Amino acid sequence: MPDSELNNDERLVQLPFSKSGILSGLLMVGALLGFTAWSRAQPTRLPAPPGRAEIHFVAASTDGWRIDGGRLAGAWRLSSDEPRFGGVSALAIECGSMLALSDSGVTIRFALPNAGATSAEGRFADLGDGPCDPRWKSCRDSEALVAAPGGGWFVGFENHHSLWRFDAALRDGRDIADLDGQGFVANRGIEGLVALADGRLIAFPEDGGMLLVADPASHKIKRETVRGLGPGVSDAVTLPDGRILLVRRRFGLTGFTSELLTLGKDRRGWAVARVARLSLGRLDNPEGAAAQPLPGGGTRLWLVTDNDFRAGVATLLVAIDLPADRRVP
Repeated sequence: MPDSELNNDERLVQLPFSKSGILSGLLMVGALLGFTAWSRAQPTRLPAPPGRAEIHFVAASTDGWRIDGGRLAGAWRLSSDEPRFGGVSALAIECGSMLALSDSGVTIRFALPNAGATSAEGRFADLGDGPCDPRWKSCRDSEALVAAPGGGWFVGFENHHSLWRFDAALRDGRDIADLDGQGFVANRGIEGLVALADGRLIAFPEDGGMLLVADPASHKIKRETVRGLGPGVSDAVTLPDGRILLVRRRFGLTGFTSELLTLGKDRRGWAVARVARLSLGRLDNPEGAAAQPLPGGGTRLWLVTDNDFRAGVATLLVAIDLPADRRVP
């Protein structure tokens, strides 16, 4: 029979070692928590002065793409050595050139690509104003852009749920509508904007199912239901024929797929009808849209994808020609 007293000395040594291990673990957890708190307190965005840098165009591989309801007119992978390039979430056409807006409050202006284009000069600038501290990306989460009647631009900020009006240079801005009371969660706010001729705005949240009609003059906001509009709205644009087009994306096992929907109103209220379906690359997430009239009717729809500043994910610019008025099931 073994003598248990032979292990007493070993147990006395094991006890302080055991306590030392627990203490080391607690210190490690405390250090990790402290580092996490410190990291969260550091700025996530560095404001920078306006600058110029080349934007490169490379024809994108369209193998496996599917576009029902439109004709692919061109597709390019865009890149630049400018660190602020990426995260593009809104798009507009300004005097025949492209105006892109990133979700970190950066405007990018460049010439539209043509069949033989390999690059164009890009002009980069930070939004001059916006919600809260510009050193934080969440304070410059600009997701929607539309030209304002009479000049300037309207911009929608998603995380801080507000609409702003800027001058033509997108420098001087002011808050025109506070959407905090609409019940949007932090990252599911306004993704698309269209401007009406009377100065009102229609704003579309990412969660879908509804829209907001905002009147900057009276500061009134009206919430209305939209039949058939599910979640995933990523942008909105007014077509040359006056119709409002919505881009709605979904993510599934095969990656991103998108629908193009037109918005209309009848006696029962707002409703959408699908005009096209898109399936690009698995990680290609269309977030910005702009429209150009085509000679003889129809529309060239420009779409840009958001790469979320992730290495290895492309920023694509895609041109799709839509007929004047067509619906697909």
